[in-house]
Order: sequence, then structure tokens, then C-alpha cells
Amino acid sequence: MDTTNGGRTDRYSWGQSTTEIHVYVAVPKFTKAKDVLVRITPNTLLVAMKGERAESDSLVEGGLFRQVSVDECTWTLEGSDNDLVHIYLEKSDSDIMWSAVIQGDVDSDAGKNFLVAAREGRASDIVRLLRSGVDVNCKDPETG
Repeated sequence: MDTTNGGRTDRYSWGQSTTEIHVYVAVPKFTKAKDVLVRITPNTLLVAMKGERAESDSLVEGGLFRQVSVDECTWTLEGSDNDLVHIYLEKSDSDIMWSAVIQGDVDSDAGKNFLVAAREGRASDIVRLLRSGVDVNCKDPETG
């Protein structure tokens, strides 16, 4: 599970490159693909166990940080016990680093790096991170 330039929430882990996002969601051991519902639209992601339709029962649900190219997105069951859903999302806008997968979720390492650079006054790093699309409204891990 690669979480480079990503992060972790209580529901999933994720990582990214300039062109793609990898999301990892834990599911019960020995899950079969037919028991998993993954719905990807250009702007939203839903991961749930089939039969669980209420929003509160969804494993992951919400608006994506930016748009994805749905036709290029896939998902698979992984892990020795089929206990991990791996979702591949292809970014519509490459070269933009996301600060979260789902809007309002955990800030990425890129977002935290922006805050550190700003606190330390490293202008060149701030410019680079702003050009990468970092959400500058992320929370400072030191002050909350």
C-alpha cells in the first residue's frame, strides 16, 4: 500500500503521483467482488458493501477533490484474504497534487509541506506547492 504524497483517514489510505490516485479501503476478510459496490463518477466516489445502501453504512462516500477520467478508473480486491479494495483513479488534470481524495478529508503530505514551508518562510517551496494545486485551506498540524 503506497501512501506517498497522500494520507490516511479512519476509512481509507491513499497515495498519488502527478497523474493518478490510489485509494485503499479495508473490507471484511474473504470479501467477493460481487459483494462490493464501487461507483466512480467524474466528481464522486462511493465504496460500500452491497446491501448497505444508507449513507452511514458506506465505507467511503463523497465529492472528489478534483475530477477524474472515469473510463480509466478501475478497482480490484487485494490482500491475502481479499480484505482490501484498491481503487485506481486517473486524474483529469495531471500535474495537480491533491490535498485530499474526498473533499473535507485528511490533508495530504503536500498540504502539510505547504504549511511547514510557509511557517519557515521558504518562498521557492511555497510557489512550487501552490503551482501543484495544494489546498491552502488545510489545517496546521501544530496549531489545529
